[in-house]
Amino acid sequence: TYDGAPKAITATTVPAGLTTTITYDGSTTHPTDAGDYAVTGTVNDANYEGASSGTLTISKAEQTLTPATLVSKQYGDAPFTVSATATSGLPVTITVASGPATISDGTVTLTGAGNVTLSYEQGGNGNWKPASTTRTFAVAKGNQSITFPTIPAKTFGDVDFTLGATAGSGLAVSYTVTSGPATIAGNTVHLTGAGTVNITAAQPGDDNWNGAASTSHTF
Repeated sequence: TYDGAPKAITATTVPAGLTTTITYDGSTTHPTDAGDYAVTGTVNDANYEGASSGTLTISKAEQTLTPATLVSKQYGDAPFTVSATATSGLPVTITVASGPATISDGTVTLTGAGNVTLSYEQGGNGNWKPASTTRTFAVAKGNQSITFPTIPAKTFGDVDFTLGATAGSGLAVSYTVTSGPATIAGNTVHLTGAGTVNITAAQPGDDNWNGAASTSHTF
């Protein structure tokens, strides 16, 4: 089996102790790489002659892949790098086998919450057999918050106005009139009288985002 060291054949003679020359595919250099080599042993002696031939087979070696440790992530985390080493010293190719992520040049970008499985592969070469393995890590839902601009004082009879709250997730924010003389449709407020109005902004989340803490303004 290939291990990076030269492989040599030894020969015995009858009578014992005769000098021999051994060649590998016609060369006296001991082979190192995996493959099949035609071996010929020839007796070099003034009083004896003889030769024998056979085949030396150096098998490809097994290799092991060791991925760097993966930790749990949260959707919204920054892209991060992944890596792995092979006992062969050859480069390892990493791809996303399944789950909400993409990878480019060893950098993983999360595209949602869920479980992500990475595939690690090393295709081998003339001396090493191919190897592969997988690793899985969890991506938790991301946290979000709502930015709700202050609502200025109004006067009964003012035209309808719109609210501009935003969620860090980019998801739509919903509004409710918690108390007071007003109605709301979508993000448009209509005043129905004079008094104090309290409006609450909320974002319940989705498959990738946890719900945001609601926030309220009074005017």
